[in-house]
Amino acid sequence: MADAAVLNTGTEIYGVIIDEKMHELDDLCAPIKRDEYDMIPVYIKGKVEKKDPAEEGWENRIRITSIDSLVNPTDNTILKPN
Repeated sequence: MADAAVLNTGTEIYGVIIDEKMHELDDLCAPIKRDEYDMIPVYIKGKVEKKDPAEEGWENRIRITSIDSLVNPTDNTILKPN
């Protein structure tokens, strides 16, 4: 979806705040995605925030503050952004 992003840690699911950093991560993942639904393992830092009760979506949201690396799902190589 153009207006939604989700981060699944394996134990928690967070809505991702759509901002410049989220778009940067999406741009980094695009070349290694096998299809539009492919999940790319990523290592990020972020700030967890509660959503406004009047808003739809996940109760906890994350604002990405930095992108450490991502894993190519085809060959499991670790990619570091410049």
